[in-house]
Amino acid sequence: MVREKKIKFFKVPQLGSYLAIRLSYKSCLSDKAIEEAIADRIEVEKKREEQELARKDHEEELEVAKENKDAEALEALEEKVWEEINEKDYEVNENKYTICIDTMGQDRSLTPDQIRFALGLVKQFSENWEETERTNLRKDIDKKVDTYRKDKEYNELEGQNILNDEEKYIDDMLAARDDIETDEQRDREVKVYKFQYHSKQISGLTTEPDIPDDEDNKSGSSKPPTAKDKDRKTKDDKKKPTKDDKKGGKKEDKKVDRSSKKIESKPKDKEKEKAPVEGESDAEPEKLRTPRVDKHNQKWREEILSFKEAKEIRFPRIFQGIFYLLGYKREDICEEKTNKLWWKKAKKHINDEFFLKMFKYDPVGQKEGEYKPYQKVNNIEKLISELDPEVVDNYSYSFVKLLNWLKM
Repeated sequence: MVREKKIKFFKVPQLGSYLAIRLSYKSCLSDKAIEEAIADRIEVEKKREEQELARKDHEEELEVAKENKDAEALEALEEKVWEEINEKDYEVNENKYTICIDTMGQDRSLTPDQIRFALGLVKQFSENWEETERTNLRKDIDKKVDTYRKDKEYNELEGQNILNDEEKYIDDMLAARDDIETDEQRDREVKVYKFQYHSKQISGLTTEPDIPDDEDNKSGSSKPPTAKDKDRKTKDDKKKPTKDDKKGGKKEDKKVDRSSKKIESKPKDKEKEKAPVEGESDAEPEKLRTPRVDKHNQKWREEILSFKEAKEIRFPRIFQGIFYLLGYKREDICEEKTNKLWWKKAKKHINDEFFLKMFKYDPVGQKEGEYKPYQKVNNIEKLISELDPEVVDNYSYSFVKLLNWLKM
């Protein structure tokens, strides 16, 4: 008689079934898609404006023909058909993934209903993903085109005023300098002050004291900061009282001098205290040289900060060049082990420190510290050499401001 023996495999798990489902969707969130979509939107709007003007002219001609009862003109005008101007489809790339499900360890297969549910869920997920990306792209396009339109209007209205303010700033700074002897020195200083003016405009920072709204000028712009190592006092302020003036002064002046014991007891120490330190302005106290946000000059700062909301940006090399110039490292802003700007990573560095570095950047003289080859000027020039300023201008005036600042 043979007895049955049951063998149990305690360490062998129960089997099940496995299903792999392909998930593919058309992605439109890419640099190329954004560039082409924005350029196409701007072009379409221009064509629609031109068509609307042509339509109004056609309607006026039609009214004139009706009044004159010109049958031939009416027939020719009424036959005109207006072409519908639409935007192109977005540039897309197919992204492919695999969704895997299983019943491993359950010792059962997937039921037909579960398979149908999984297939339907993956299809729905793919469709929702496409629609979400298209919605985000439309939002980015609407925002950028709206900004472009406002910048264009602002430039048309305020462009000349900005140029006048820039010239006035440069003239004021040069007027405070008495050490410029040659035209070459003057041209160099003009470039430096022009760069400083643009740094103030873009960063929205200033070293001037805050001006109350009721005392502010009509233009709403802050005064230029004092020139480096120079005093911008008026002629009357520059006249320092001599000992003879103090002796022969009015009684009222003597009263003022007697009211302060420190001035009378230690005149020599006071003179030492007034003496300017080498390399430091004697016209500004330290608190006025500390940069602060200029409430009258935040337009470009706010627009640059708004770029952080975008998934991708056009002309990423402009920001890449600025980051390198300001001392940011490749690993801080680029994809790992590449020289390609990763906007999701880079935009985190657009903050107060970023604008402060722009404001304080000095284009003159040798820079201290160690710099990587990609952070040097020659490499940055190559980085932006292929950018067409006209194309950038048609896209965003804010990008033009950044590009011009970088080229300076």
